[in-house]
Amino acid sequence: MPRVIVAEPFDQSKLGSMGTAVFMLLRQQNFPFLHSDLDTFERADHDHILKHNRPRAERLISTYTHSTKALLWEWVRKASNPRLLQFMIAYLDSDPTIKWTGYRAMATIHKGNGATIVTFELFAKHKLSDTKVYSGEKAPNVKGRK
Repeated sequence: MPRVIVAEPFDQSKLGSMGTAVFMLLRQQNFPFLHSDLDTFERADHDHILKHNRPRAERLISTYTHSTKALLWEWVRKASNPRLLQFMIAYLDSDPTIKWTGYRAMATIHKGNGATIVTFELFAKHKLSDTKVYSGEKAPNVKGRK
């Protein structure tokens, strides 16, 4: 069975322009470690979406976070699960006919400019799949966690 990227545990001290975060878990809900080929995934970095269509991306961020100045990673950490899932589906411009069952968000500090890049992942468990899913930080898809 294929596996997902193993995330680093959350550590706020690794964020910021001089930080060292690489795929650091911000949040996950109903997200796998090993998965079936029947399942569906979607992944994108928020900065790539901004480059592709800045006006749309900024409008969605402002609409969901209620701020143009909020740090995206901070909002991700405190948003409700339904609101965050709804945002990710809209932001990734994902297929609305898919019943997305889980998500994960991770942060990486860009080595060149010190910006925090948020990686969004959506997951849809197929009805015939026996994939196990996890929420929170105590999961096999987070380093040092079981």
